[in-house]
Amino acid sequence: MTPEFREIADSIRQLSLQEKAYLAKMLLADIKEKESIGVTEIPEKRTFGEYIGKIRMSDDFNEPLPDIF
Repeated sequence: MTPEFREIADSIRQLSLQEKAYLAKMLLADIKEKESIGVTEIPEKRTFGEYIGKIRMSDDFNEPLPDIF
């Protein structure tokens, strides 16, 4: 358990039953909202260097854009 999670869990334990019920209601509403717009999974944390060699920059990247832009 991370220190941040432990701190949050300890804070929740100190809440009254009414406050815990309110927190649960708010969390469930947030989950339902995210499900309604298609966000159902927690994004993975990216790690430094995971895309090395996978992304290439075009040779003309710094060239001026055409007038149509």
